[in-house]
Amino acid sequence: MKCKILWIGIIVLIALPGAVSAADIFGNWIAKLSLFPRTEDMMTAITETIFSFEPAGSRLNGTVTDSQGTFPISNGKINGDKISFVVIGKPSGIDVKLKFEGKVSLNEIQFTLEIEDMKTPPRKFTARREFMRHNDYIPGRQEMPVSPEPYR
Repeated sequence: MKCKILWIGIIVLIALPGAVSAADIFGNWIAKLSLFPRTEDMMTAITETIFSFEPAGSRLNGTVTDSQGTFPISNGKINGDKISFVVIGKPSGIDVKLKFEGKVSLNEIQFTLEIEDMKTPPRKFTARREFMRHNDYIPGRQEMPVSPEPYR
């Protein structure tokens, strides 16, 4: 009996690190980024980008939303704490393939973005996990357990 419990304990200890190391990325992540770097003669607006992730085993599904619209994630992969996916955007009606690779920590993802067919260096940026935002929670009417004393 003791031997059986010992073996179960060993199996749990072996399996536990693999289960803990998988990235927990479900939900929304927000990044403020610009596709093009700022220069002295050109100002580029920084836009908020929302990554909505829905992991399914080692596959990554979801969408990316920015000022241009909402785009589906394709070829999404999860490998431990690393993720990768492709988004095809259509600014000005031209297909642009964006390749994202990221390393997930507790509340941040360190991303590297490569734009296919452009001669720009890879862009690095950070997305942070979305917690409760100001419009997400509207409290209901608060009930007082005891009637207040009338003002004298």
